Amino acid sequence: MEPRAKRPAETIAIDVQQGELKIGSPIALRVTMTNVSDHPIYFACELVDGPVFRQVGLRRMDIEIRDANGEAIAETECGMTIHGRSLVQPQAKVDPHTVGKMTAGRKGVAGVLTPGKALLEESDLSREFVLNKPGSYTIQAIDRRGDTDTEQVVLSNKLTVTLTGGQPK
Repeated sequence: MEPRAKRPAETIAIDVQQGELKIGSPIALRVTMTNVSDHPIYFACELVDGPVFRQVGLRRMDIEIRDANGEAIAETECGMTIHGRSLVQPQAKVDPHTVGKMTAGRKGVAGVLTPGKALLEESDLSREFVLNKPGSYTIQAIDRRGDTDTEQVVLSNKLTVTLTGGQPK
């Protein structure tokens, strides 16, 4: 009998606002990480400074947006800061394996996600990504740090949104 594959300790689900989305409108994304294990998951979010944005929380998970051709959508300056790719302090460059762990002496929030509980993060994708062309876009959340039990990358569901031209309401 083959041993059963370990199941990840967390699941990730994303949801986006429904209705008409116009270029320039806020695009509200909800990311929910649920502890599906029998033990606590420890998490942290450090506050960092970017060249423009100050004291921004580093996102625990990556958000990936692709156009209808599968091309990745560029990040805004705000998005690069949130994702840890545009930091003022050179020593604060982000190693994807350490995001979610607090560095000594840094500001931020840390916590414990107990079994069965969920952590909700909400954001406006139009602040983080250059979404300036009408079309269909696919969104997915990715925890590249690796699951605490299996060390595997954890993927969310994929969602597709359609942006239309014109001015937002």
